[in-house]
Amino acid sequence: MNDITGIILAGGKSRRFGTDKAFALFRGRKMIEYSIAALQNLCNTLVISAGNENYMQFGFPVVADNFPEGGPLSGMEACMKAFPAKAYLVSGCDTPLADSALFKTLLQALGYYDAVVLTDTSGKPEPLLGCYSASSYPVILDALKNKQHKVQDVLSQLNCLYLKATDPTALANINTIQLFDSLQL
Repeated sequence: MNDITGIILAGGKSRRFGTDKAFALFRGRKMIEYSIAALQNLCNTLVISAGNENYMQFGFPVVADNFPEGGPLSGMEACMKAFPAKAYLVSGCDTPLADSALFKTLLQALGYYDAVVLTDTSGKPEPLLGCYSASSYPVILDALKNKQHKVQDVLSQLNCLYLKATDPTALANINTIQLFDSLQL
């Protein structure tokens, strides 16, 4: 069992973006490369949650969902099952402004919590930028078996610490071309 596994969630359909956003060039690099750089030095293992072999080009294992249509929660479950660890750092492939320092803060705060996630200035959680302990896996698996697919609902069943982001722009989840273009500056 590894101490820390990094999970990059890249299995979405990018409907609002119009094309696979993980491969979109953001400030000269593919968006997913920012997540790789943010997690790589903090983790023993790094995996990409996707059902697409195009992600093999990055040199990390690619894991397909065990629960089709389960969304990001299904990606987390599949990676946790395939790569058991004490803790998991989770990032979407579309959060290029989240850096290693942010993930290091989440990891250091985990302690005896099941999960640590960031919130924006209004207190709204961003569960796909988080740190999850191995103890969260059975709760995630049970939720998926019961066709509950929202990460937010799982957080309510966990002993979760919510940390307010010191830099709200780090939480930017780029789902539209308009946001992508506005952050390119």
